[in-house]
Amino acid sequence: MLKTNLNPKIRIQSFCGLPFQRMKINHIGDVAQCCFQSQPIGNILNDTFDKVWGSDLAKEIQETTLKGELHPVCEGWGGCPFIGESLEKTETSDVYENFNFPTGLELELPPYHCNIGGTDPNEDNPACIMCPRNSKEYVNGPNFKVDKFDEILSKVKMLMPFLDELTILGVAEPFWKDALFDALETLNFGKHREKIHFWTFTNGSIFSKKIEEKYCEIVKDSCLNFSIDAATPETYLKIRRLNFYDTIKRNITRYANDRPESHVISICHNINIHNLHEMPLMVKDAIEMGADSIYMNPVHSAGGYINVEKLQVTDRGLFNDLRSQSIEMAHGKIEISVIRDLPDPVLVELS
Repeated sequence: MLKTNLNPKIRIQSFCGLPFQRMKINHIGDVAQCCFQSQPIGNILNDTFDKVWGSDLAKEIQETTLKGELHPVCEGWGGCPFIGESLEKTETSDVYENFNFPTGLELELPPYHCNIGGTDPNEDNPACIMCPRNSKEYVNGPNFKVDKFDEILSKVKMLMPFLDELTILGVAEPFWKDALFDALETLNFGKHREKIHFWTFTNGSIFSKKIEEKYCEIVKDSCLNFSIDAATPETYLKIRRLNFYDTIKRNITRYANDRPESHVISICHNINIHNLHEMPLMVKDAIEMGADSIYMNPVHSAGGYINVEKLQVTDRGLFNDLRSQSIEMAHGKIEISVIRDLPDPVLVELS
């Protein structure tokens, strides 16, 4: 049974605040405190909120973090790309006393829900080249077509009064078939929209004027992230498989001109061997479209389903040179985040 007494917030310092603030739930109900954790702290469909959020593993990760140590669970998928080797207590976090509620909730849409590749991606209708849905092992696995999303929404709806931040994302397109709007309605988001900062990620291809207007009407404080992965139509077609590049640029530019002041636009790129050379051009494009920030992350293995060997950039010298050029181009014009080094190669064969 959820304890509904809203305890006061306190301020802590640690090298990472996520174990005390964030609840991330995937489409089968597994709960983590961060997307880079290699083991769930529980399952929201199999247990109560209190038992999951207060599980032994959850508390152990929190205690380890407060000691200034990185828990083994946080070293999964090749380790945390954001902390690096520094575990200094530099991050100040506002959390609920005794850490009894998350202030941020991240929900994952079912992975078959995407307009690129559709509900059943195959050779004739493929997903993006870095998407795990290209793996037969992933698509034919026991959890791909599992749809527990509505059940998950019903279980976490009671957390809405405690949240400062809500994110809905996944290996999916949130605006396809109104999935995002339906979820926000189920969560009674409108009642809490004044205090919740909302995040989502879209490929931007179907972000029409009509969808934009509905989104701006429902969401007051937003960071809308557009995943593009290219700075030319040719590269976009190679990576995303469809010829949407010019449409996406028009959609973003229109939204940048129309949006409320409280709406932030971020452009996201998975850097791989096909688009590495376009990194500086990606910055130029983002500035021209009117975005507020740009994020570049070298492609990595999503749970071991992507053939990283064929996509991963291994030339650190070239990557760092283009990274420096990109940062210089962004200076004073747009906020930029580029991971400081390449992850070690992870060799995973597709089925």
